[in-house]
Amino acid sequence: LWDAFYAVWERLDLVRQELSAALGREMSTEMELHYVRYPVGGYYRRHVDEDLDANPRALTRAISFICYLNKPGWCAADGGELRSYPPGEPPSDVLPESGTLVVFDSARVEHEVQPTGKERLALVGWF
Repeated sequence: LWDAFYAVWERLDLVRQELSAALGREMSTEMELHYVRYPVGGYYRRHVDEDLDANPRALTRAISFICYLNKPGWCAADGGELRSYPPGEPPSDVLPESGTLVVFDSARVEHEVQPTGKERLALVGWF
C-alpha cells in the first residue's frame, strides 16, 4: 500500500514542478493530500482556497487537484459536480466521473461542490 502511495506522491510532485515551470509561478514544495467522502446531500459552498491577491506570497493551496474515485457510471442526475467560476466566463461544471483528474487555480477561481445524490469519493490535494 505504501509503495502505491509513494508512487502517486512522486507523480503529483512531477505535475507540481511542470505546472510551476509552465505558469511561471513559484509553488510550495509541500503538498497537501486528503481522501474526501461526501455523503448523500453533501456539498461545499463557493470559495477560493487561498487569496493570492490579498497575500501574493502565499504558496499553499494555490493549485488544486481532484481525482475522482467514484464507482463508474456517474451521471448528471447524481449531482456532486465541481462548479468553477472562471473570471469573465460562465460557470463550468465537471461531473465527478471515476478516474477524472481536475487541476485548477483554486486561489483565483471560485469553486464549489454541488449537492450530491450519491456518495462522492475523491483524492483532493493542493500545491
